[in-house]
Amino acid sequence: MISSADPIAASFEFVQLRECPLCGHPERSPAYQRRYQGMEIRWERCQACRFVFQNPKLSRESLNSIYRSSTYWNVQKMETQSGLRLGYSDYAKGEAYRLRQSQWRLKQIRRFAPEGARWLDVACATGFFVKTLVDAGFQSWGVELSSQMAQFGKERYGVDIEACDFDQYVPPGGPVQALSIWGADSNFYDPVQTYQHANRMLSDDGWLFFNFWDFDHPIRPLLGEFKIGLNGLYQLNRKNIHLLLAKSGFRAELVKMEWSFASLEAILSLTGRFLPLQWLGGLGLARAIFQVPTFSGFLVAARKVHSV
Repeated sequence: MISSADPIAASFEFVQLRECPLCGHPERSPAYQRRYQGMEIRWERCQACRFVFQNPKLSRESLNSIYRSSTYWNVQKMETQSGLRLGYSDYAKGEAYRLRQSQWRLKQIRRFAPEGARWLDVACATGFFVKTLVDAGFQSWGVELSSQMAQFGKERYGVDIEACDFDQYVPPGGPVQALSIWGADSNFYDPVQTYQHANRMLSDDGWLFFNFWDFDHPIRPLLGEFKIGLNGLYQLNRKNIHLLLAKSGFRAELVKMEWSFASLEAILSLTGRFLPLQWLGGLGLARAIFQVPTFSGFLVAARKVHSV
């Protein structure tokens, strides 16, 4: 169990953006807004590349404070529909389906990485994917902002997790051959800088693996509040994801829809549908694990094509 003794900050600092953080275009229009702790949080859409971004956005210090708070990982009670959801009701409860999701992802991308490759998993939380990689014979370790989550994973799975900010991290022993980032497509302070940093960590024949949710997919309205959080600084789509990769020295070799393992309890919680979740209560069906097509969620395998 992840404790919730360390609360999320009651106040945050924000930084005003004058142009699109992806393409640099100055013109933008309102995309959506939400309330959190009495604050109006706004997101704008670039009129050139269609990238959606929080503006003003959380400062780096404020963003990092969210992930370092144990409350984020075990908030128990989410914000209501009048507010903005933040965090997981209990992250560790998803262990069973996250392990199965890790195994499915590795099966889709394993052919790209050399056997036994040095593989860094970024924003690894408790290290579900790191464990999957180690079990498959890869030289793998993780990086995670939350020291508590890193410690939980090290004790539970016996894997190596560095508790630090990936943007300032330098891997020991030189370049890695593979780098993965799962579930963090909207959560980096500056996505271009982060993906360029990933490029510099990789060998010349290295691979970047990650997933993202297409904010402009027709099915998006059915996802409710999923990914619409205070820490969701950006929203990508299937067009501007290629711009992000090009600016970071990568080329996508695989973009395919993900099939996701989840419980009904997790789906209702992540999409902000709390009333049906209350109705289900302690029913065994709520925690049953099944695999469903995400439709708007995509897995990407990107080859490093030049250094940045």
